[in-house]
Amino acid sequence: MLDIRKANLEWNGKLKKLYVSKVKYIMIHHSAHPSWDVYDVHNYHKNSNGWIGIGYNFFINPDGTVFEGRGFNIGAGATGYNSNSIHICFAGNFEKQKPSNSQLRNGKELIKWLLEILPLNVKIIGHKDIGKTACPGRNFPLEEFKNIRKEKKEMRYQKLEDVPNYAKVTIEKLINKKALQGNEKGLDLSDDMLRTFVILDRLGLFN
Repeated sequence: MLDIRKANLEWNGKLKKLYVSKVKYIMIHHSAHPSWDVYDVHNYHKNSNGWIGIGYNFFINPDGTVFEGRGFNIGAGATGYNSNSIHICFAGNFEKQKPSNSQLRNGKELIKWLLEILPLNVKIIGHKDIGKTACPGRNFPLEEFKNIRKEKKEMRYQKLEDVPNYAKVTIEKLINKKALQGNEKGLDLSDDMLRTFVILDRLGLFN
C-alpha cells in the first residue's frame, strides 16, 4: 500500500475543501527546480507568491517519498483548473533532468489510488496541456502516465485479497451469498465490474 506522508506544513490561512465529485483532472507538474523539496516549494509559494502555502495537492521527492500538500483541498496549480483538479508535482526540472524510477513508480501508484476514489471521467493531463508552459518538462514520460487509466481498466482481479479496498466488502458479501463463484481463472473481475457491484450494493440490491 502506498505510503503518503504528512509534511506538517504551516499554512498562512485556511484551506478550502475540494469536492471530489467535481474533480475532472489529475494534472501533472514538475517543480522546475533541480533540488527543491516539498518544504522549499511550500516556502516559495507562501513567501514569494503570497499564497497560503504549497499549491500542489501531492508532491513526490526524488527518492519516491509521496507527501500530502493540500491533499483533498483546493490547490493552486493552474488558473481556472484548481477547483476541479488534483495537482501532483514531481521534484526536479525535467527540461534538464530525468525523474527517478522511484518517483515514476510511486507517482503511478498514487494516481491508481486516486482513480479508485475520483469520478470515472477523470482525465490525466500535464500542465502544458492547458497552459503556455513546458511543465512537466520534455523528459517526463507524460504519455505513459496518461495511459494509466487504460492499463487500470484492463486489470482483472482473480482473488478477494487482490480486490481494491473500496469494493472488498461488496465482493465478499457476494461470495458469501454464492452470487459470485468465478471460473477456472478465479473471480475474473474488472474495475468496471467492481464499480457496478459497489453501486448496486449501495442501492441495497444485495441485502
